[in-house]
Amino acid sequence: MRRSVQLFELLTLIVLISMAAYWKFAPRRENHDNSEYLQMRSAAQAAWQEGRDDKCLQICQEMLSREPGELFALRYVGQVHLRRGQLAEAERWFDRGIARDGNFAEMFSAQRLGSLYRERARLKVAQKKWEEALKDAARAKELLSWGEDYELAQDVEACALAGAGRREEAKEAMPSDWREGPSHSLVLHHRRSLGFQTPATAANVTWHLQPCPLCQPVK
Repeated sequence: MRRSVQLFELLTLIVLISMAAYWKFAPRRENHDNSEYLQMRSAAQAAWQEGRDDKCLQICQEMLSREPGELFALRYVGQVHLRRGQLAEAERWFDRGIARDGNFAEMFSAQRLGSLYRERARLKVAQKKWEEALKDAARAKELLSWGEDYELAQDVEACALAGAGRREEAKEAMPSDWREGPSHSLVLHHRRSLGFQTPATAANVTWHLQPCPLCQPVK
């Protein structure tokens, strides 16, 4: 009986030490309920969509000064460098966020982490590293699971498959029911490039890096 009590006490002590170590060394969870954070996030998104890259960078750097592991800010800094054609720099920022994958503290940040994988997949497409792009796109889909972000991950997967010469698989990978949104024209253009009957539209290339296998002029 005494041994059982001692064993229980030892296990309890191990658990307490483990919890203390986790809270001391684990990255802080991002505070996404803070109204100021939400305002900064909206401002960064708006600056990105309007092509005001310097403003987007300024806001994201402010966010990162407060929380160095802020996944949303890391993605947008990487996207700005992508749009400027600075591939190595973009990859460095994406990698910095993706390095946190698998960390228990990020279980609440799957959507932001998935978006990082998706944008790194677009980088790999531009580099014609098809298999690496497909791997990142698959991980993005696992993390995103649903919604517009998930469908954009399907879109980049289709780009990689088309680049690898696997066009039939690319058609199967494309979102089947695309709804209106900021990237609406891009996905419609890609669907038309793969032979779907969709309205003619110009690709919104501000949303991803060129060259893209599905952004060539479509007859």
